[in-house]
Amino acid sequence: IEIRALVDLLTGNSNSRLHKLLVEELQLVTSIDSRISTFSQAGLLEIEADLLPGTESSRVEELILEQIDNLLKTPPENRDVEGVRNRLLMAVTKSTLKASSHAGRLGYFHTTCNDYRQMFRMLEQYETLTPEAISSAIAARLQEGPDLVLRAVPDQTGKTR
Repeated sequence: IEIRALVDLLTGNSNSRLHKLLVEELQLVTSIDSRISTFSQAGLLEIEADLLPGTESSRVEELILEQIDNLLKTPPENRDVEGVRNRLLMAVTKSTLKASSHAGRLGYFHTTCNDYRQMFRMLEQYETLTPEAISSAIAARLQEGPDLVLRAVPDQTGKTR
């Protein structure tokens, strides 16, 4: 749950840390996204950025790791966690509005967690999300740094950096 919150803090929307920094402020990338892998590489954090022509991928990687390091040192603010909590709860709620979607979600939890009731526990866990819990989970899961995926957009010469 806390790692899902990390993904949202980093790239969940246009107010996320990496979107503000890399897309809006520094204009190094056109988009940035992250996700938690499931199945064969469960728990793997993947971050993907579409680099603008002329942008060095090493610079983008450095800035991404710096933002993750900042979250390790300083827990996110309560208002940020409240926004994350609301977005995650809304996503689960929206995904279960239709009977077919609800059945699909229950099947997903039955398959991945071996217990369909985990879907309902997840809602309870989102409700109790705290800044300290997010920082603690980041420290525990990312001790050796996340695996980072950068997708480079070719510049005018057709070369990527």
